Amino acid sequence: MIMAGDSLIHSAVYADNGTTYDFTGMLSSIKPIVEKYDLAFINQETIIGGSSLGYSSYPRFNSPDQIGDALIDAGFDIFNLANNHTLDKGEAG
Repeated sequence: MIMAGDSLIHSAVYADNGTTYDFTGMLSSIKPIVEKYDLAFINQETIIGGSSLGYSSYPRFNSPDQIGDALIDAGFDIFNLANNHTLDKGEAG
């Protein structure tokens, strides 16, 4: 098992990806490491509510959906979402 975190997506991180929000390149260097493990856990510190909730950064985060896809592609299969940012966008988040 491998554990990682925090996946904390500030606006500068997703702004570097234009409007496609493709995070696979950012995670490419850790993908070979993560894929070696049967279980890969990551603490997803920000909610992944996508554009419908409006992207936002500190202090109330909401990240593009694509970060979840990229983390799965990198080999993560267990995501922790229970943290102090769980309600950053209220109940809708």
